[in-house]
Amino acid sequence: MDLELRHKMSLGEAGKLTTQLNWTHVNKFRRTDAFGNTFDYAGTHGPEALSAGAGTPKDKATLSLTWDRGQFTLTGALNYVGPLKLVDHKGETTAQDRDPDTGELTGTITNPVTGVTYPDAGQYDCGAFDTSGNPYNHCRLPSFTTFDLFAKWTPIKNLDINFSVQNVFDRKAPFDAYVVIPYLINYNQAWHQAGAVARFSTVGAKYSF
Repeated sequence: MDLELRHKMSLGEAGKLTTQLNWTHVNKFRRTDAFGNTFDYAGTHGPEALSAGAGTPKDKATLSLTWDRGQFTLTGALNYVGPLKLVDHKGETTAQDRDPDTGELTGTITNPVTGVTYPDAGQYDCGAFDTSGNPYNHCRLPSFTTFDLFAKWTPIKNLDINFSVQNVFDRKAPFDAYVVIPYLINYNQAWHQAGAVARFSTVGAKYSF
């Protein structure tokens, strides 16, 4: 579901204000594999098969406020990405390892990268654990919000001077314990890139002729 709301308000000689909200909600995102199994990925970190585990947030939104007055335009934008559950798909549980000699279920699961073994009997509805074997951060990648500023000055006809500050409050990307091999970069580059780059600004000019 996509929603766009826009409201304009005249301020007389002080210019005008425009408020805009863009919101996208994913209620279901289903995919059927080659074996006929259908999985729902909305709100999870999957599907790994399609997006390298970037995830499918249920909610994404941008709320902006723009002030226009004569030669000047100033916009502030609030950007939101919803949380993700640290599983590939809804209903996923951890699988038990098998003893390499007997083939019997061991009741444990071993991380192939770190070699750390966690107690498990397939009961965890989570795909990321801390070093004590507990689901990491309640099995949740938190939501992420940033704020951007954009300004434009048109001193003469056809000439625009642009300025921006993105991630104004220098929000850091949350640690993502589920990012899969070979990426292993500790943050979600699909949704939290602004938090990895940190606050930065740009200045530019454009002349049309």
